[in-house]
Amino acid sequence: MIGYASELRAQWRPVLSAFIGLSVGMVIMPFVAAVMAPHLVRDLHWNKADYALTGLVGIGTFVVFPFVGRLGDLIGTRRTALIGVIGQPLSFLAMSMISSFPAFLFLFILHGIVSATATPPIYCRIVVQYVKRSRGLALAIAASAPSIAGIVGTPLLNSYVLAHGWRSGYHLVAGVCLVGGLVAMLLMPPDIKLAPADRPSSRRTARRDYSRIFRMRATWIILGGMFLVNIPTAVLLPQLGLVLRENNIDSHTVSLMISTFAFGMLGGRFVSGIALDHYSPPMVTALGLSLSAIGILAIASNIDLGLFLWVAVLFVGMSFGAETDLVAYLIVRNFGLSVYSSVFGLSSSAVALGAGVGAVLASSILWDTGFYRLFLFIAGVSAAIGSLLFLLLPHNPVAPDFDLDTNDAQAPTGWLQRVSGHNALLTHVWPASFGSIRPPRTRGVREYPSLRFCGAWQVRRPATGVM
Repeated sequence: MIGYASELRAQWRPVLSAFIGLSVGMVIMPFVAAVMAPHLVRDLHWNKADYALTGLVGIGTFVVFPFVGRLGDLIGTRRTALIGVIGQPLSFLAMSMISSFPAFLFLFILHGIVSATATPPIYCRIVVQYVKRSRGLALAIAASAPSIAGIVGTPLLNSYVLAHGWRSGYHLVAGVCLVGGLVAMLLMPPDIKLAPADRPSSRRTARRDYSRIFRMRATWIILGGMFLVNIPTAVLLPQLGLVLRENNIDSHTVSLMISTFAFGMLGGRFVSGIALDHYSPPMVTALGLSLSAIGILAIASNIDLGLFLWVAVLFVGMSFGAETDLVAYLIVRNFGLSVYSSVFGLSSSAVALGAGVGAVLASSILWDTGFYRLFLFIAGVSAAIGSLLFLLLPHNPVAPDFDLDTNDAQAPTGWLQRVSGHNALLTHVWPASFGSIRPPRTRGVREYPSLRFCGAWQVRRPATGVM
């Protein structure tokens, strides 16, 4: 078996492709917006309250992510990512030409929708296909790309904008995104094809796949957990400085703590990625995501001990950073590859919905009290409950075969038909741990390899010419 580090060296192309693609994908938009916003508001005489409406992009991504994920499973990783590679630079070029805020808001939301194809649900799909033993570390490397791009690229972009103006800054960003996206496409290996014997017997439909996805317990655990743990994100990510100031922290220390938060995000990705490869993934996920609950509740406690708050901020950063590779790992483990992006898209929508609910909740609490403390307590408890949900995931799951259509199978014969009591493929009779069901050999019937369906249930199909 190929070694842990050796596998990464052997499969460097998909990992590097995802790293470059994500470093110039949708996730860098907050860094670009942070640099451009002051110049846009000042030069075009916009209202800050109006500019805050750019947060509506979260609604657009909430709606579009399931469609993007489904598209990735149907037409493949490269074709789906290519939409963002081409569309994202065009939207940046269009932003450089605007003068009115309504036009900018339209382009900002359109950019969020188009660039949703250049996000982890798509790029991580190529990583999980090629990397097995060191999958957690590979996902951590890919997921760290936006943070590294933000740390390195933000000050460089800011200097360029100060020297050449924000319109030229958008031109630079468009060029970098186009070149980086095309390099990612050239490095990306093709999606792994099904072997001839494993190809689906009939064309899969969205209705059938999503019906089976939503019947699985793992779906609701992952979606519920991601919704709950992301309620704090819309507040803590952009308003961490304001939150810390309530604990009587001076401006200089706040800036240093925000840097600690950023490095915690980067470190959390690698720690969780390596842990996923060596320990129980549900346990690692629960522990990793619970760090944010501990940190948030610690900040809400108003204990202004310096070291105590530093550790709390570090914990929150590590948890936020670990989130992407944790959920990417759990999805491929519980659902396999055939619907990987579809489920990841649903998970991304749950993240967006949780952040939106948190933003509304925080706004209402701030309106009534003027302080973040009550929201932090609610968000901390929510994150704790959400992280503990992941302990309910199976520790040794068997991913279902979504390419198997139960309606295509002919009824089993003999005693197996009498046990099933209907003329469809038996799906819930005998646990796989007790061994596969085998009908008695009869003349003219040969047995096919065991087919996995619906988690831990297996059955053998008689040869009838219908595959």
